Amino acid sequence: MADGGTRRPLSSGAFGSTLHDPISSNQQGKHVKLRIRGNSLRLRLTRGEVTTMRADGEVGERIEFPDGAALGYRLQARGDADAIRAELRESAITVVVPTADIRRWADTDAVSLQADVGLTGGESLRVLIEKDFACLADRPDEDDSDAFPHPEAD
Repeated sequence: MADGGTRRPLSSGAFGSTLHDPISSNQQGKHVKLRIRGNSLRLRLTRGEVTTMRADGEVGERIEFPDGAALGYRLQARGDADAIRAELRESAITVVVPTADIRRWADTDAVSLQADVGLTGGESLRVLIEKDFACLADRPDEDDSDAFPHPEAD
């Protein structure tokens, strides 16, 4: 991290309101993974992040850019949500999932939650939330210590 490894609260510039970084100091280096490809978003959560999501209803991260701008992204459980939805506001992506769906996913062997969210013009945004599995091949730059065991591992 540019600031020497100190985790800061996510500011209102990265999210509509201040979100304290859900990654504790003993989990630094283990971040919610975000993949954007075409009209799809994929979030991958480690075991600790799934536990935090289940208990606190929210996990998130941000990426900082050299010009001082930041892109925040978070997954949020909401009791009033009736379906998975995604929104982009003020340089932040928020994926909202019904609380009951998060609990069911966190408490079972289910690997993922997914939805096709309708867009104007008839297109859709594919949203996929997955438990992060350990890599099958050793990657020196990956820390899999908090990943879920891969089902195809020996």
